[in-house]
Amino acid sequence: MYGGYLVIESHSAHPGLVRIFETSTLPSASGSAHRRGPRLLFAARFEDLSAGHMHAHAALRRQLLDLDEGWYRTDPIRAVAAADASELSHRRVFIDPELADNPRLCAEIAARRSRHRLGDRIWHAVGILALALLLLRLLLGL
Repeated sequence: MYGGYLVIESHSAHPGLVRIFETSTLPSASGSAHRRGPRLLFAARFEDLSAGHMHAHAALRRQLLDLDEGWYRTDPIRAVAAADASELSHRRVFIDPELADNPRLCAEIAARRSRHRLGDRIWHAVGILALALLLLRLLLGL
């Protein structure tokens, strides 16, 4: 377990794609949205960086194009929401101002967190049901 930054960026040479990668140092956010080259969209400091990256990848796995380089065919809002909705300990360090003002981002994050909570409730119910069945079997001597 090691800490670091999970970074999401787009690139003018790869429209419609975002890149997600890990780094130990925060990249520069300089430049405008219309310049050529990489554009920093989001950066968050995770206490467990590999787990944070894995959660973002799991949320976007069907859009994966290149695992080694971290390229995904998705829009920036969906990629940022996939990383930021993680319930792992993390701190948002940078978000592109255009994304921060977008109401769709907040809605996407809320929807992802709601799905996470629903999944947790389902697995808790399965666990309780399994314990109840074990207790019933013990009590009835089956």
